[in-house]
Amino acid sequence: MTERFQGFSPEGLAVLAGLEQDNSKAFFEAHRAVYDAGVVEPAKRFVVELADALSARVSPGVVAEPKVDGSLFRLHRDTRFGKDKSPYKTQQALFVWEGPSKKVSSGFYLALHPARVNLGVGSMMLPDLSRWREGLVGHGDAFRAALAEAERSSAGLGTSEPVLKRVPKGYDPDHPLERFLRMKHFHASVTLPAPKTIARRGFLDWCLRRFEPMGALHRWLVAHA
Repeated sequence: MTERFQGFSPEGLAVLAGLEQDNSKAFFEAHRAVYDAGVVEPAKRFVVELADALSARVSPGVVAEPKVDGSLFRLHRDTRFGKDKSPYKTQQALFVWEGPSKKVSSGFYLALHPARVNLGVGSMMLPDLSRWREGLVGHGDAFRAALAEAERSSAGLGTSEPVLKRVPKGYDPDHPLERFLRMKHFHASVTLPAPKTIARRGFLDWCLRRFEPMGALHRWLVAHA
């Protein structure tokens, strides 16, 4: 893939906004070509350049798969189990990661919408909860420092909610990181207004400036989660 990322087209992004008003197959199919040309194709170029830049600046193992069901999440919603039965999502999600697969590896997440951008770092699933918990207990200071660095650079950064009501057996219920000991997945993310550069090549640098301070947290996750 030699063509460079030059931004997401306003017309393509407008299809996502349109799905908020008309989340029907008829609307999407009528605008699919615009969405593919203005969002999907630029996204394939974007994730390749993003992964290359993060590999050079943050951690050398970050990779991308420039395809739908790779670094690009499907726009079609799986309605079998969720309460939301609308057929389409209204944002385009992207993910580059470091590890064996995107489902169990730490990486950098981006969700695009014409009005907002959500950026974050983390893992969709913690494959080895014992490793995660031992990492928090044994290397908690490094975790706190990495999270604090990410929080300083992104006002409003939040973390995923714990799944368990209690700290697992064998761990101190009063541990300073007890909230994280109760998690089964972890991510830290922030939602920001979409910048004007979203339609230009400068959007790549805009994202990198926000991802780089999350780098220490990513490296901790690669080592301990």
